[in-house]
Amino acid sequence: MGDLNFNMLDDNKSSTLNDSCDIFCIKNIINKATCYNRNSKPTLLDVILTNQENKCGKRCNFGCGLSDVHNLIGVQIKCERPNIKPKYRKCRSFKNFDVNDFLSDLNELNWDVDPHNNINTEYENFNKKFIETANKHAPFKERKILSKQIPYMNKQLKSAIYKKKMLYNKFQKMNNSKTWDAYKTQRNFVTKLKKQSINRYFIERCTGGPKSKDFWPTVKPFLTNKGCTSQKETILQENNKIITNQQEISEIFNDFFVNVAKNIGDNNIQVNDKHPSIEAISNKYSNGSTSNKLIFQPINEEFVSKRIGKINVKKATGIDGISPKILHAAKPVVIKPITQLVNLSLSTSIFPDSLKIAQVAPVHKKKQCS
Repeated sequence: MGDLNFNMLDDNKSSTLNDSCDIFCIKNIINKATCYNRNSKPTLLDVILTNQENKCGKRCNFGCGLSDVHNLIGVQIKCERPNIKPKYRKCRSFKNFDVNDFLSDLNELNWDVDPHNNINTEYENFNKKFIETANKHAPFKERKILSKQIPYMNKQLKSAIYKKKMLYNKFQKMNNSKTWDAYKTQRNFVTKLKKQSINRYFIERCTGGPKSKDFWPTVKPFLTNKGCTSQKETILQENNKIITNQQEISEIFNDFFVNVAKNIGDNNIQVNDKHPSIEAISNKYSNGSTSNKLIFQPINEEFVSKRIGKINVKKATGIDGISPKILHAAKPVVIKPITQLVNLSLSTSIFPDSLKIAQVAPVHKKKQCS
């Protein structure tokens, strides 16, 4: 669409554009003159060309005062927006969860760890027993991911906003002073309720004095994100080549992190013995120490109990499907096998392969270097 300077009301002057439209099966949907010069006849210079006339609804062609000779043209396009499929996430259902029954079933299982077996085998056995019991008492279910509601929203404000929308739709249909006054009154009432809700929200959050950890969660909902851009898919530049295939990008990241420490411990690597860190380590082991090796000490059940108690139950569940909440509930039973598993890993210098899996989300934080 635009001013193409072909007068569509004159066949001789618009023959070039008409021929092009015929070749590409395009039609001009503006039929009346759009340009009115004082010293010449009205002309049709502003056009809207389309190959899908059935998707073009209301057309407008009027003088709005923005130009001294040209009219404003426009069209209402009928677009079909694809249905957005809702996203779901898996979570454990604690609706019928009973801690005593859960612990009772755990106690019936054999949790002894054989110190002569492979750590991977022993951990897989532990994980299988625990997951099966957890799935029995707190099974997984799918829950639809809903958009986050503004924190100061309440039932009264939500009802007032809904009524305001109804009155606005009524004004759009009837378009008279009575419906406008009703809508305006309700709009002002919603604004008043919104201010009261925000005021109450901040008072409740700041009761007892402000806390640094609550500052960002409190303020963030009131900050706009219109200037932020988000990239749904990761784009990587590797060896002067732009890579968009997500599987290929994952393999590149995986290869990098797997081999980033490949040469650590290689005797052929030259080390600067004069580096302050190297000198501090050498001095530490030279003063009364009989070995220059790093030795891990076995842990006890008290250590494991304290570590489990410090885990935040609100943290997300890992790939293994063991949530912090259910781990806290099972602590009296699993303290002993977890202690044995950790000590077996330390004594054999082998870390379980199942725990090496990680979910990596690369986030670009700096501008590209010139």
